[in-house]
Order: sequence, then C-alpha cells, then structure tokens
Amino acid sequence: MTTVELAVDEALGPGIDVIVDAGAARVVGGREGRLWLGLDRAHLLDSDNGNGTEVPAVVALPASSFAGCRVEAELAGALQDGDRVVLVAHLPGQALPPDAMVRTVARIQGGRWLDAVAADRVAREARQRFRVRRQAGRVHGGRAWQAGGNDPAQRRFTTPYSRAEYRLDRLPPRFGRGLEGLLDVDERLLYAIERPPESLRGGRLGLPRRAAERRAGLLLLTDRQLIWMVDHMPPDRYLLDWGVDARLVALEALREVRLTGDETLELHVQTRGGGAVFALPGELRAEAEVLRDLAARFLPVEGMASLLRRYAPAAVEFDPAPAALFRQGPEAAREVAALRAALAPEDVLAAFYTPRREGHPEALVAGVTPSRIGVLRRGELRVVDLAVLRDISITLSPLVGRVEFTQPSSSDAARTTTFSYPATMSSGATTLLRVLRRAWADRASAGPVPNDAAEDAKRRVA
Repeated sequence: MTTVELAVDEALGPGIDVIVDAGAARVVGGREGRLWLGLDRAHLLDSDNGNGTEVPAVVALPASSFAGCRVEAELAGALQDGDRVVLVAHLPGQALPPDAMVRTVARIQGGRWLDAVAADRVAREARQRFRVRRQAGRVHGGRAWQAGGNDPAQRRFTTPYSRAEYRLDRLPPRFGRGLEGLLDVDERLLYAIERPPESLRGGRLGLPRRAAERRAGLLLLTDRQLIWMVDHMPPDRYLLDWGVDARLVALEALREVRLTGDETLELHVQTRGGGAVFALPGELRAEAEVLRDLAARFLPVEGMASLLRRYAPAAVEFDPAPAALFRQGPEAAREVAALRAALAPEDVLAAFYTPRREGHPEALVAGVTPSRIGVLRRGELRVVDLAVLRDISITLSPLVGRVEFTQPSSSDAARTTTFSYPATMSSGATTLLRVLRRAWADRASAGPVPNDAAEDAKRRVA
C-alpha cells in the first residue's frame, strides 16, 4: 500500500482547533454539533495538479483532526470526474466509509473510481510537476546563498531562501566580501547572528571591561560549516574598512556544541582536534540558543547511522600567475612540485604559493591532500592530519593575508601552523581553504579516529 503525506485543509467534524507555534501545539478553539462522515478534506503535500495548485484529497480518520494537521495515510484510490481528481486515503487499519459518504466529502457524485495503482501514478506525476515548477525558481549560474531581485518581503514565501540569506544585503561590505571567498556557490545559509561593535561589557552597570572586545562580529551557520567573522581591527574614528578575520569549522567535525555564560555568552564548539569559543553579548541569548540547537542537529548520534555528505573534492590546478607578478613563477612551480613529492603517495588537491617579499625573505608553499595539510618552507615540511584539525583561521584584509591551522599538542597549548601572504593573493588562499574544508569534512566523516591519531600526527610533523 502506498503511503502519502497529506495536509488537512478542512476538519469537517467536531473537535478542537490547534495551531503549532515555536514547536508547541496550542488549542485555539473548538467545533461542536457537526455531522461527521468520517473524513476530512486535505491535499497532497508538494504536489501540482497541472495548474499550480495542490492535488485535493480526502482522508478517513477515527476522529476529525484540525486545519494544518499533517497525516501520513495509505492511498486507497481516487475519484475522477473529467479533469478533476481527488485522492482517497485512510490511516493504516482504518476502514473507508461507504462510497456515498466518500463522494459527498470529495464533492464528486459522478465520475469513476481509480484503483490504488492508478491513484499512486497520479500522486507521483503531481509530485514530479511540483519539483519541476520549484526547480524553475532556483538559482543557476550564480551563488545559491545570495538572494536578489525583488523586495524580500514580496519574495520570502515564493523563493527558497532563508531569513539569513535575505539579510545579507544588510551586512557590512567587508563581511559580504569574506563570505564570497569562503562559501561554495551551492552552499546555503541557515542562520546568522550579528554581534554589534563594543557589545561585550561586564558588571551590573554595563561598564566596559579593560581590553574589552570592541570589534563587530558575525556568527554564521551554513549547511556545511560554522563561520565566525570579526573585524580585523577595532573600530576607529575614521571607520576604515580593514577587512575581517574568520574561523571555520566543518560541520562533519563537530562533536559537541554548548552555550554558557550570562551577561557574556560563550558558544563552545568541540571537534576531534579540540575546542573553540565564540563570544556574544548576553542580550543575544535567544538567537544564540537557536543557532546552538541548529548546529546540534549535525552532531553524530551514538549507536545510530548518520547520513553524511561526501564531497570528494576535485583537484584544482595550480596557477603560477600570481607568483609571476613577483618574478617568482618558475620558483613557484618548482616548490609546488617538491611539495607534491613530499606528500606522495597522496595527490595534492590544491596548492598555494606565498612569495618572497619585503619583510618576508622566505617563500612558502602549502598544499592539501585528502587527509593532510602540508606546508613546505626552506625544504622543511610541516604536516597537519585533518583527522585532528581543530579549526581553520584566515585574515582577509587589504593589509595582509594570514592562514592558521590549529591542532592538539602534547602540551596544554594547541599547536598552530601559520603562514602569511600578500593581500592581493587572497583569491588563491580562499580557493585552498574551500578545498581544505571539503577534505576535512570527508576525513571527519570517515569514522572514529584511533586513540593514537593525535600522537601519530605529531610524529609526522617535520
């Protein structure tokens, strides 16, 4: 028997009217003295009958439900009168009322009866039409996370964007530029919290602590990563745009998410490689709790199989053109070849060369494989195993660029691998990080890490 999901439009018998608000059901009224024929009117969810409206249905229930109620029912058949088709369904084990009652509720007195097989075909074709119609509203050839066009107030109920995506145009330009570099084109934003500048204050009087954080911040959850962005520099009287600092955590690497604090909130994020903390003002507790609960949905459940995204990132060809601007194109090609040999037998998925320049007399090359990050400097290779990576940090500023990988250490302090690059080469750095984030997610999804994984990673650091 085919199972379909229906939404009740009209509850025809006596009962209570219920609405669901913030996950809680609330009774808002009652219905009395109605003739109950054993069926409510409904429609097939995510369906299109050919003219842009849902396929109507009637469902047999032991008691009348309420408008908006979702029902998983078994498809018994359908009534067809010309071009109009009404599906007929019932709860498992629930008998259909007599045919005359079914036709009365369905508002079809003539017509013919379609069996369950034909009704299933009608339902499948209607769902296919719905998917085709919805596909026409999706973004192609652009960024899926960037809403555009009409006023969001007019578009929010007819386009597949989240509230966070509609609010992107309100963000300071420096945050928008950062997201353009760090998000995949098909990535989706689920939730975002903005931290106003100079918002972390202490004491009952609200006076700022000494060395209190003055930078504006943005905590953002996508369907692939958790991103924390703050201004690269504290605000000054000239309000110059010095770019942002960002920290990234792949959702597949999450092992714990919790919220602590009162006047100053701290969102604690735990991965296999350690923990990170993001600070928010206490007045944003409601928003922080929502983001915490959303992020917690990506945590693995012990004893249960999880549906995991596998990225299998494709290799990105190394482009020596940026290094050629520093007259180091051939040297960059040689260093990348040396890095590939050092990280063999794994293939290097993406490589990034940071040239010699004033204040930085040594060149450096970084590369990502399916399981490691390698940084080669003066012939010395430093390796970070993605299985024990804690987070990734990057500075996107017109002053200078900086990338940092953090992993556990035998001491209490975490070990970091850091390199800087000219700000004009930010595009290459963010390309490397996008590939790295996907490889990290695949590595984190591969299964439990052996107890000696962190020690093994440290032993492989040159």
